[in-house]
Amino acid sequence: METLVEKYIKPPRTGLEAFELLPEGTRCQLINDAIIMSPAPNIPHAQIQMAISNALYNYVQQQQTGMVVCAPVDVYLEKSNVY
Repeated sequence: METLVEKYIKPPRTGLEAFELLPEGTRCQLINDAIIMSPAPNIPHAQIQMAISNALYNYVQQQQTGMVVCAPVDVYLEKSNVY
């Protein structure tokens, strides 16, 4: 396993390697191996997100079918796409 110093000496070769070097909480996504910066959501967006999240959470809890988490959480679909 590489040390933190070795990661900074050796430049990243892929978008995923660069993405993983970013500080926790950086508002961006990795789409087709390119880092795309994301703006913060506005208030109406956040209110809608909360309503949908609450409905999904309640449904999943009642049905015991899985897990609901709130953003920001990285979702790795493959090595070149992290949302």
